[in-house]
Amino acid sequence: MDGRLDQDLGTDLDADQANLLVASAAEMIGIVDELGIVRYLNETARSTLGFEPGDIVGKSVFDLVHPDEVEYAVESLSATVFHGRLHAIPLEVRVGAADGSWRYLEIVATNLLNDPRVRGVVLSCRDISYRDASNRRFRLMFEQSPIALALVAPEGSGVIANATFARLFETSREALLGLRAEDLVHPEDREQAVADRALLTSSGRASVFAERRYVRANGETFVGRASTSVLADLDGAIEYVSMTIEDVSLELSAAQALASSQAHARALVDSSPDIIAILYPDGEWEASDQGTRLLGYPKGFEPDGGVFSLVHPEDFEAAAAALGEVLAGTRPAAVPIEVRLRAADGAYRDFECVGQNLEHDPRIGGVVVTARDISERKRSEQKLRAAEERFRVAFEQAPMIVSMVDLDGVLIDINPIGCRMLGYSRDALVGRPAEDSVHAEDRELAIALTTRQLGGEPVAAEFRLETAFGKEIFVLSQAQLVAGVDGAQEPYVITLQADITDRKALERELERRAAHDDLTGLWNRSSLVNYLEKTRQSRVAPPLAVMFIDLDDFKAINDTLGHDAGDAVLRATASRLVSVTRAGDLAARWGGDEFIVACEHAGSVDDVWAIAERIRGALVEPIQYGECEIRCDASIGVALAGPDDDPGVLIDRADGAAYTAKRSGKGRTVLSDACDVPRFA
Repeated sequence: MDGRLDQDLGTDLDADQANLLVASAAEMIGIVDELGIVRYLNETARSTLGFEPGDIVGKSVFDLVHPDEVEYAVESLSATVFHGRLHAIPLEVRVGAADGSWRYLEIVATNLLNDPRVRGVVLSCRDISYRDASNRRFRLMFEQSPIALALVAPEGSGVIANATFARLFETSREALLGLRAEDLVHPEDREQAVADRALLTSSGRASVFAERRYVRANGETFVGRASTSVLADLDGAIEYVSMTIEDVSLELSAAQALASSQAHARALVDSSPDIIAILYPDGEWEASDQGTRLLGYPKGFEPDGGVFSLVHPEDFEAAAAALGEVLAGTRPAAVPIEVRLRAADGAYRDFECVGQNLEHDPRIGGVVVTARDISERKRSEQKLRAAEERFRVAFEQAPMIVSMVDLDGVLIDINPIGCRMLGYSRDALVGRPAEDSVHAEDRELAIALTTRQLGGEPVAAEFRLETAFGKEIFVLSQAQLVAGVDGAQEPYVITLQADITDRKALERELERRAAHDDLTGLWNRSSLVNYLEKTRQSRVAPPLAVMFIDLDDFKAINDTLGHDAGDAVLRATASRLVSVTRAGDLAARWGGDEFIVACEHAGSVDDVWAIAERIRGALVEPIQYGECEIRCDASIGVALAGPDDDPGVLIDRADGAAYTAKRSGKGRTVLSDACDVPRFA
């Protein structure tokens, strides 16, 4: 191919116009054979890569591709060459420029191998190096990708799909989870689909491309272009098989119509995924068939007010200014402008447009504009911005501490509520180890929480934080690892910490009430029994002594002075028991006017006897109630625990001894029969 296109055009563009349109297009256009050898390259190669077209013609196009992306490029071109695609999914690769730098190109391949006037694959290449890298990463990180994407297990089970994939099959993502990948394929194509996946998972191939029939949930059949790849872990074990499916039913119909076209140059223009239009000085214009497909207007449509009437009113001034710069030669052809164009249904679609002034050339006589539909990308960007704004609002206004910590445990960010709760400014906290705010006794727990979470386990724990005010607050802390995306962001841990100080105080009070007597504050009956059971299980000499204390004539106090006086006596009795018992002894209210003191490591019988007499001596002292003095003696029964005595037996023995003391005249101490000492004293 000598750099000039076939002359038999048979279209409304004459041969010279077609050749000049291709040669002078704002995008770099090349033609390669089935082996990837460059057969034609237009003049834009000079401004895009710095090469003269003749320097590249005859060489392999893959020699220009970055080594890390050659395999990806080969697979994509193979999909176009060997699977008969009209268009491949646009691929982004780095291509070497003449100055040694790498340029990002977005390439769309068009298969015209069977067209006798071309006999090659047409590559439409756009320099996208100007784009912010985050725009490229966004498509990888944003869950609501416009591309139908799904993951399945290597054996094909469990279709994990994104929203676009579910919409493509007109079903829900939940319903897809219960299906196998081949359940989506037309019955006549399933065997080949299974064979392709088996080949992919067993041969080590990077990806497999195929076009086959699929069936939607409503029974409708469509032709899908599938790209299947394996996702392996660091050890090379295949974890998932990823699928992208594109409905190409309409595209295949368009391809069939395109195959019948006799105009080579027009075929190049109309097969482009972008709208290519010529704006003439007199206001007339013409556009490629892609304009009809994207905007829905009939061929030859002439809007009232000219083509600029399709531009959104808010974008009109910027579009007119950009056109003026193109006409004046002050706007580089590779610098795009984003404008919204009105479709036939009244809705506006987003386009990225570049223009080149060819008015001086009589074969064109106008401005060539290439418009790429970026509506899906803009919607995805808007969704991302909305999601980021929702996260920002939630982060700023959450009624709890929300913080982000790097993998070394250093605080990256913290919300205003967290700063107020801890009593520090954000600047004072960011950059410090997050554990600095954790109570010293709880730091080991907090570090373990983060360590477990880094292993992929969402975990929660309760611990204390120390504030600048010297106050401790209890928090319920939940942590979750957030993975980095496309290498643009390091993984980090996001932590939510809710203040549960009041809840913990309530829990402690409920625990205290459950274990203590409401009136006296002493341990209650159930707490005493639990204590005695624990001491029985771990009992060693010296033995445990239990003293059953029954107040004498307590009913008379209630009857003569009232229950308030009786309650005062019970409270005073409890206070005196606590004051005269030893540090390790336990005093409890058994019920009514009955109390029990348990003395662990009581020593000899004489030592037990001395403790009991000290208790009785304290209780016999008068109690002041208003202007009255109340005297209330006690009868005490003492039992020493044997090796196998359970709490019930031990208490019954002490109770029996107290009963004996009361029958024997009250105001005395009696040892149970099991004690080898005199019974009465």
